[in-house]
Amino acid sequence: MPQIFNIVSDELLLEVLLHLPDFKSIIDCACVCKHWFSVIYCSRLYFSRKFNHYHRQKRLNNSPDSPLPFALLFTATCLSDSSFSFAYFSPRSTILDDGLTPSLQFLPWKVDFDSAYIWSSFEDLLLVEVICTSPCLYVCNPFLRQYIALPRCSNISRYYSRRVLVVSRTSSLRVKYTVVNISGEGDFLTRVSQPLDLDIFSSETGQWSHSTFDFPKEALYGSNYRSSIIGSNGIVYWPYGSSNKNEGIVSLNLCSKRYRLIGLPREELGRDWRCLDYRVHIGVVRGKVRLAQFYSYKKKQSFVFKAWELIDGGDNDDDETYSWNLVHNHDHMTMRFDGPMSFFCLVALHPDDGDVFFFSRSSNRIRDNIEIFQCRILGKNYNHIETLCRLPSKVCATNLRAIPLLHPWWPSQIPSLI
Repeated sequence: MPQIFNIVSDELLLEVLLHLPDFKSIIDCACVCKHWFSVIYCSRLYFSRKFNHYHRQKRLNNSPDSPLPFALLFTATCLSDSSFSFAYFSPRSTILDDGLTPSLQFLPWKVDFDSAYIWSSFEDLLLVEVICTSPCLYVCNPFLRQYIALPRCSNISRYYSRRVLVVSRTSSLRVKYTVVNISGEGDFLTRVSQPLDLDIFSSETGQWSHSTFDFPKEALYGSNYRSSIIGSNGIVYWPYGSSNKNEGIVSLNLCSKRYRLIGLPREELGRDWRCLDYRVHIGVVRGKVRLAQFYSYKKKQSFVFKAWELIDGGDNDDDETYSWNLVHNHDHMTMRFDGPMSFFCLVALHPDDGDVFFFSRSSNRIRDNIEIFQCRILGKNYNHIETLCRLPSKVCATNLRAIPLLHPWWPSQIPSLI
């Protein structure tokens, strides 16, 4: 080590380390000597906050629209197909490894006997359920290969259920998270429902809390599982409908335990085949709930992409306090592909880039030839598409779910439970 580093103060060393490009470079520096490791480890909460803040400001100064690196995890909509999983890592996200290792192989189960179902994501964290004789929920970070097993929830084995991970951060960048489990019993044919159970796990208490509330049966039993349930600002959202069509969005306030049924922007969205579940998707883009629609218009030999942001007008229970702001309206986009495949599905939105969405293309609805594309909107009806990957023939195109992950400059450390 050069002699100059023997006289550099710890404060100056941390300031120098802030300018390193990524988390892997920090790890490399921590391995230089015991003193550097001690300085970084002892200051990790303070340093991680400063590191993320520095690179966030650098990104805003250089290019306000520059998104964080991402990954896409693919799974099936049905628990019965939960053994299917596939991961795509964007080139910028392969910081800790080459991105070729299966994304969930670090979790503690025997892959030959058990399988996993990915319920939701928040930035670089996942909520995963291990499907076995005794189901268990995990909060994990695939980039760090870190996981926490949650205490067992008594209602985890119910057939009708939705689960979501909601994350917040303190001023010191400590991660606080909530896991929400909504479940109920009912008749699959008649859709006769009973009051639903709401179980909420808090990382601060390390315990589940339970409550029961009345809920419209169609909002859970007719929900669309292609779009993951999402959380934003203490409220969880998911789409619902019937006959594979989206009818609206449910919002559930975790503090007040009150729900609302939010109507869709019908005038622009339509009420026919354009509302099929594989053409409509909800997600969170930079903290805001977004609804998107994508489909091919064969009569005009073009593609249509529209996106709306949900505007919350207040805390009243009236559905009219919500409104939709149209942020993308492209009704005559041109896309060129090789081969005859012509079945398209909207699979995900980029969580950190409002101009990017992901879609699949296949020859039909069978388990074959599914390609994943990224589309970047460059202007009115002007776009750039990029082929990302081809999926193995293990799942139907209409049963495919894509869970996006972001790769922050300093990955999220999952706190130990109390």
